[in-house]
Amino acid sequence: MAEYLNNAFRVVQGQLPYRDFWLLFPPGEVYFPALIFKLFGVNINFVLLANVLVGFLSALVGFKIVKKFTRIFLYAYISGLLTYFFAVHNIYVLFVLLAAYFLIHSKYFLTGLFLGVAFWFRIYEIAAISVSFILFLLLDRKFKVTKKLLVGMALPVLLMIVSFRDILPVMTDQLLFESLKHGTVWRLPYFIDLKINLSFIRGNLRAALQTPYLLGIYMLPITVTLAACSLRNKNKYVYLFLFWIIALIPRALMRGSLETVAHSLL
Repeated sequence: MAEYLNNAFRVVQGQLPYRDFWLLFPPGEVYFPALIFKLFGVNINFVLLANVLVGFLSALVGFKIVKKFTRIFLYAYISGLLTYFFAVHNIYVLFVLLAAYFLIHSKYFLTGLFLGVAFWFRIYEIAAISVSFILFLLLDRKFKVTKKLLVGMALPVLLMIVSFRDILPVMTDQLLFESLKHGTVWRLPYFIDLKINLSFIRGNLRAALQTPYLLGIYMLPITVTLAACSLRNKNKYVYLFLFWIIALIPRALMRGSLETVAHSLL
């Protein structure tokens, strides 16, 4: 948290991430709190309130998504609460949930646009989630609308590239390579030598199973959604969230935290 706030303060002072200080995340990670500082003054309480607001909006969107699946208010209400209290309070979660919301409402360009904006805050997580969105559309034989999603996604990403074109090489190195070596974003050995890390993965699974109430909390939303869809309308969009979970499971296992996939367990 101290580094998060300090980096934002350095941006307010005119410094540039990647060039003037080390940053393992996309630029939105520091420019969002820096914007809060610019608008309301350098006070960490305003950043805290902004994150609380982001969590509330994420819960609201999660509620609306599940409400689309079922008419039972309690299911949607529980999912909203779990999204707020147990998901990561990061603005990229809000953008991804908005992307899912617009996908369900057949607004494919907006879906891609919000996924693209989410890339300003995370790279590998959003890449995995985007693959699940695209796979869902392709399996549903919606080839034309997949192009709309890709166009919408490309615009914010291109804006980020153009905005930081002068420092693009060092930015790319820190985002795509240094972050993996450091282990902050994703543990690189997971993809290089899985055998070495099997004991690590087993340890994380044992830790999760030793706290069954946590596992139950994370699994409740997806259980409710699956039950609602299978018993009432068999909504096809449940597969989107299943793909989403599968895409992020490696990240959750290698970081030893189920919070990574909590917001997808709606």
